[in-house]
Amino acid sequence: MLKGFEGADFNMSNTHLQVINTDAFLSFGLNMRRFIFENNEITYIAPKAFNKFKFVEKISFKNSNIFKLTNGVFDGTNADVLDLSQNLLYEVNGIFDGLYVAKLNLSKNTIKEIEVGAFDRIIFCTGRSSLQIQYLDLSNNLIEMIKPDTFKCVNPRKCFRVLNLMNNEITAIENGTFANLRYLEELRLSSNKITKLHSNSFKGLLNLNFLYLQNNRIQEIPMGMFGDVQRLTLLDLSQNFLMSLNGNTFSGLLTLQILNLSHNNLQDLKNSYLFPLIQLRDLDITNIRIHEIYIKDLLETHFRMRSLTLNDNFWTCKQLMQIYKEMNHQFGGFSSPSSYFNVPNLHGIACSRGPLPTYENLTFEKFLNIISQDHEFTKTLELTMMQKNDVPVVNKSIDNDKSEIINSIHTMFIIFIVIVVISFVYFVIKEVLMWLHNYDFIKSNRLSFLYTQSSSKIQVL
Repeated sequence: MLKGFEGADFNMSNTHLQVINTDAFLSFGLNMRRFIFENNEITYIAPKAFNKFKFVEKISFKNSNIFKLTNGVFDGTNADVLDLSQNLLYEVNGIFDGLYVAKLNLSKNTIKEIEVGAFDRIIFCTGRSSLQIQYLDLSNNLIEMIKPDTFKCVNPRKCFRVLNLMNNEITAIENGTFANLRYLEELRLSSNKITKLHSNSFKGLLNLNFLYLQNNRIQEIPMGMFGDVQRLTLLDLSQNFLMSLNGNTFSGLLTLQILNLSHNNLQDLKNSYLFPLIQLRDLDITNIRIHEIYIKDLLETHFRMRSLTLNDNFWTCKQLMQIYKEMNHQFGGFSSPSSYFNVPNLHGIACSRGPLPTYENLTFEKFLNIISQDHEFTKTLELTMMQKNDVPVVNKSIDNDKSEIINSIHTMFIIFIVIVVISFVYFVIKEVLMWLHNYDFIKSNRLSFLYTQSSSKIQVL
């Protein structure tokens, strides 16, 4: 037993601690807020060691070489955050029965399999901090599959709202996997090995707002897959192997505002594919290997759009300039432009002088190599767009004839300005000299000859 401790924070990190017994903290006051046992060598934690404390903000065993815990070890423990990250835990079944917690962090362990119902007896309560929501973090483990009903919660006061499964080994999301997580608001499945999705993979997620599926191996979206997630506001499908979409792909996503399709192999993006997304505001189609888009129709249909990122595709400079004009008119030019200034480009977004003979099996790296060898682009043409006072630059672009026309116009404009300035200066000098002559400040001489002559004409009249 530790005696004589007074305070709210108890920190025994980096002390080679191995065992925590049941009576270790019996003499501690009830005002304890934080127990920190990070970077230790813990082999045993006695059940109910922390049950005395009802308002603990955080208990952390981060990076303490824990590989196994007794079932029910946290039965009756109440904490905003229980952090068991960066340990060697490989099994979680029964460990957390009876735990009251807002955020349970099990990331960076060695968990390969989760038994059905392993987290059913945890009470995920709202944290005392308004920023602390109910959160289960299983990221960066070795989980290969999630069985249907592994996670379930029917009481909104006892359910986690965020489930993080990113950076695991999951290969498929079976039908009904999350069917009993009605109150889940955010699901993170990024950086797994998901190749297969089913039409009911996300069935039951009626309150889901954010779905992250980036950096997987998804090749297609089954029809009707988003039928139950009609409250979704963000969908990230970037860095996958998607090859095609259709008019029904996004059916049901009437509230979606942010869609990321970047770094896929679509090669085609028709406006009809995005038609169901009536609330769309931000669209990222970076590097999806397309070479044309009907930008005017797209922006007219999705008039709420405020950001469209279209870098690293196979645009011609002519089309890119038209895209720029339409985007500039709606929301001020390109969103997050690139920085490829050593090849033909518009605001750093690479483009070719004309359509390429073929786009089959073309990667963006190959596209850059092709346009960098086009030596006919030898001049820089500056075109002033009237909208928003923005001046895009197309490096080494358009035709030499157009460049000469623009240069001629610039020369004529300069000559006109010079003539106007000289005329104005002459008029001012003439008026000043006439005034001086009329008031006898100067006599007739070579400087006032013209004004004397003018006065004579007035007298004759």
